[in-house]
Amino acid sequence: MKARRVSVSIVSRLWWLPIVAAGSLTDRGSRVRWLCAPAVVGLTAFASNAGKLTIRRPRPSAGYGAPPVGRLGLASSFPSTHAACAFAIAGWMSRSRQRNWLHLLAATVGYARVRRRAHYLSDVLAGGILGYAIGRCADWVWEIRVGVVRALRNGRKAISECPEVQLEPTVRKGMVRMRRVRVAVIAAVVASVLLGGSALRAWASPPLSQEGALYAKVRQVCPPPQPGDATCFALALVPAPASAEDARSYQASAGSSSTGPAGGLTPADLASAYGFLPSVGGAGQTVAIVDPYDDPDIEEDLGTFDSHYGLAACTDANGCFKKVSQTGSTTSLPPADTTGWSLEISLDVETVHSVCESCKILLVEASSESLANLAAAVDEAVELGATEVSNSYGAPESQMGETEQTAYDHPEVVIVASAGDSGYLNWDYVADFLKAPEMPNAPASLPDVVAVGGTSLELKTNGTRKSESVWNDSGRPSHKEFKRFSATGGGCSTLFTAPSWQQSAPGWTNTACGIGRLDNDISAVADPYTGFDVYDSYVYEPEFTPGWMTVGGTSLSSPLITALYGLAGGSHGVSFPAATLYTHLGEASALYDVTTGGNGYCDGEEAASCGEPGINKEFGEIDCEGTTSCDAAPGFDGPSGVGTPNGLGAFNSLSRSKPTVVTQAASSIRARSALLNATVNPNGQAVGTCTFEYGPTASYGDSAPCARLPGSGTSPVAVSARIRALTPKSTYHYRITATNPDGTSTGKRKTLKTP
Repeated sequence: MKARRVSVSIVSRLWWLPIVAAGSLTDRGSRVRWLCAPAVVGLTAFASNAGKLTIRRPRPSAGYGAPPVGRLGLASSFPSTHAACAFAIAGWMSRSRQRNWLHLLAATVGYARVRRRAHYLSDVLAGGILGYAIGRCADWVWEIRVGVVRALRNGRKAISECPEVQLEPTVRKGMVRMRRVRVAVIAAVVASVLLGGSALRAWASPPLSQEGALYAKVRQVCPPPQPGDATCFALALVPAPASAEDARSYQASAGSSSTGPAGGLTPADLASAYGFLPSVGGAGQTVAIVDPYDDPDIEEDLGTFDSHYGLAACTDANGCFKKVSQTGSTTSLPPADTTGWSLEISLDVETVHSVCESCKILLVEASSESLANLAAAVDEAVELGATEVSNSYGAPESQMGETEQTAYDHPEVVIVASAGDSGYLNWDYVADFLKAPEMPNAPASLPDVVAVGGTSLELKTNGTRKSESVWNDSGRPSHKEFKRFSATGGGCSTLFTAPSWQQSAPGWTNTACGIGRLDNDISAVADPYTGFDVYDSYVYEPEFTPGWMTVGGTSLSSPLITALYGLAGGSHGVSFPAATLYTHLGEASALYDVTTGGNGYCDGEEAASCGEPGINKEFGEIDCEGTTSCDAAPGFDGPSGVGTPNGLGAFNSLSRSKPTVVTQAASSIRARSALLNATVNPNGQAVGTCTFEYGPTASYGDSAPCARLPGSGTSPVAVSARIRALTPKSTYHYRITATNPDGTSTGKRKTLKTP
């Protein structure tokens, strides 16, 4: 593997040498000119890097990139440098200035260099313009050289050696033209071999190490969505040499001595950093994961993950894992993934099981990434008994219609969503020459959802948390820092009103959101450079190398927080579980207060240092101008919400005296009778009434008492009631209600159908 990486690294830098060598050996009339090509290549590469020539791949929701808005803090692009070099060679060698075969070859080389990196022909075009310009300048320098040599030698011999002077008649022109075609063909063969070899990149291999330092760059896993679709928020680390564009050095496992197979965080790291025990808690909880398309190998991959870390097995056979379609079918599943969602599925499933070993996992695979299909999958997850639902995807909030919005409103079910990876109000679109949407992503921006932001985590060698800050790889504008243009999402909603528990939070007025909903409620690790190691064997594209890899993005923080809710026992009967988090705001025993960084353009830097307010006037709202809607601060703030978990305290309701009830699936269903089931946790006080409501509509109409009362303990107790006189071939709605001295709790509605 190491030899393979070295060979690919050499090819990616010296691809132009065989072309120059072929030209030098075959084009004897211009051998001196070909030998000067390395200087042209070096000049072109220098100009491309110094001028920061790049047109980057668009971030999620490319449909929002209406008009270009200019260039802002762009970094150098390795692919466009190669494109420029290719065009420079072609432009200079093609003395007739006509677009012949050599130009076509250069265009092919340039496009192949960027096809898997930028997915845009813009890099080739930009590189072509620069390369052509340098080629013309090189011609001018060459002509001066010819004039000087002619003056010095003052003879026909000196002139005959100059490739710019035509000494032959028309017949010679035809020979020169044929020679160029021959050179182009030879160069094309050589380039094809090299480009074929360079495609053998192992982007999922362990990171490269140079004298103890690890280097990698980041790849967006899922493609930008079409209007009405969502994209996943997973970012994978790609091994890279230290000299590669966008490569960054980092510490394995964020500084912990416990390192994953690919150099990322391990389940033990997550447990020690956030102070929980994954094997204690989670009984009776079902964590649903909603993603589009099918991952055929997910159960086997989870088995490999569990085996490596010694976790309890979670399979369909032992009832821990179940995979269904958005209609609930276990046999009629969506098409197999071809775009990257299968890696998202591996991240979600393996993260949940590593955090809550006793939680059951329900994977609901939507038919596509459309917001409508994903919403249907969420409804199906709740219908099948999910107590928590993780959603590691999103789109600008205006894309989500009212029908889709209702799918994320299920009282007493924990619905969690990732904030996104494009920063405050998706400002990172500006780095792609696109107009930012100036709005956060949904479903995270919905008031009833637990919105999860992302952090950069630094650990001590023993795996405990050393520090945590807002995740923003864009870097502070006034410093020469790393710029990848990715950061945790968030910002004030343009559509939804903030719930009462958020507006009443201390420090709310400092956010300047008014009455608008603010992402985020809570946060957790998301920086891919402090990401989590997962195992994925499904080859969704030919260039994907199966195995272990480090993955981050807010697609990591969402399943992590969802599983912690499950580990803590779910919603505890609270209609909107996000409200529970705010009751613990400021409690060091329950939350770690993130106070540094920001997810806007300024990255928490003082306004004067990063050009505010002028930048907002020029590019749109890309920073919050010193408010806490995008800058971290003590207490509540937009990027990190109430903070990051410190144990399970933040997920436990302060008022747990009412019974905790869970309606479960009916059993012994016959044409005229059925057995209704549920669990009731008395929470330490005697339950006086326990009743099932049921009927042919959601209004119910009938009731049946539980066969026995659940007592006054502190653990869930199974209860049931047999109902009779039902109508054959009919659908019935039912739910559990229970009352103790401190109040009445009502379970969510479920349905059954008589045969």
